[in-house]
Amino acid sequence: MNRELFGQPYDGRNPNWVVLAYLDRMYNDGKFIEAIESISDGVGLSVDGAYCHFPFMDSFYDDDRFEGVKFIYGYSVDGDDDEVIVSLDVCLSLINVACAKYIKNHPEDERVVKEVFDKTSERLGDANGM
Repeated sequence: MNRELFGQPYDGRNPNWVVLAYLDRMYNDGKFIEAIESISDGVGLSVDGAYCHFPFMDSFYDDDRFEGVKFIYGYSVDGDDDEVIVSLDVCLSLINVACAKYIKNHPEDERVVKEVFDKTSERLGDANGM
């Protein structure tokens, strides 16, 4: 069975490849649904080498204050990992594509994935003023 939804190699010209790599990692680790639920809660889920963060505007650190959702991918010891901050709209759009791919591979989980996506869509849409 394919252990990735999008597959490598990622196109480095696509600024959102880091998000795709994150979603692939969650899928490979068996944490895809949990990751989407965490994103819908505005928390994010991270594992070694793949990270998802939401802003913390009251932080003393500039890196914690941003608009959107931050994804980081890599294991670099010098902190030079690949990172991207995407808008809530872009995040939701990429999650939608990933959920469709997930359902194609796991039709038995269709109901659960659709419920989680609907919750995510509602919450991220509300957070975006939609």
